[in-house]
Amino acid sequence: SFQYFPRSTAVSSEERRKTPSCRAKKTGRFQCKFCDYCSNQLCHIEVHERTHTGEKPHLCPLCPKSFAGKGSLRQHIRYTHKERDIYECSTCGSFLRQERLREHEMAHAQDSAYSHERHPDGRF
Repeated sequence: SFQYFPRSTAVSSEERRKTPSCRAKKTGRFQCKFCDYCSNQLCHIEVHERTHTGEKPHLCPLCPKSFAGKGSLRQHIRYTHKERDIYECSTCGSFLRQERLREHEMAHAQDSAYSHERHPDGRF
């Protein structure tokens, strides 16, 4: 049986030991360093752990807000800024204002051309 602890409830290390971990249940390959959250995908663990650390590496290009996950940033832009004047780079996923997007994408194209020019056979 799974025990659920709301975020607002502090869980002692003794209580956490009583809760079966994903390693014991063999349900998830990766486990949070701070709690018993488990996932088969490491990226989910990395985003989840930010709820414990407070890290918010995804910055909104239109306001000072930042977010733990890229999906939260996308949602913020969509609903807060109504997607006005903001575009996502198809190469790297960065968010930029329209006037910067063309310059940004040209930099990707130049980087790509340079790497192909320098390594025509694809080897490094």
